[in-house]
Amino acid sequence: MFRTICSFQRNDLAIDSKPVAERSAKLGSDARPPPEPLALRLNYHHLHYFWAVALEGHLTRAAQKLHVSQSALSAQIRQLEAQLGQPLFDRVGRTLQLTEAGRLALSYANSIFSA
Repeated sequence: MFRTICSFQRNDLAIDSKPVAERSAKLGSDARPPPEPLALRLNYHHLHYFWAVALEGHLTRAAQKLHVSQSALSAQIRQLEAQLGQPLFDRVGRTLQLTEAGRLALSYANSIFSA
């Protein structure tokens, strides 16, 4: 399974697209890569849901298109924000506006889902 490591460093989205197993193989069969304080494994569904909400700009409409409840979608976005340690959206009334971190994550998501 291919997992991508993503971390925010100095407000930039740094992505290492090598498979975790490939990087671990360089260190030896029993060794693990050194832990990165802000590193995480992005969940594909979290990223896809974020991408849909970012494009729609509205949680309820995105939830309808994804065929999930608004509360479930909101929880997924909150989990992703918690993992990243940064808000991805500014909530303005009923609309969502991307933060700087959100714009960086959207460009990454666009490269994956717009292909």
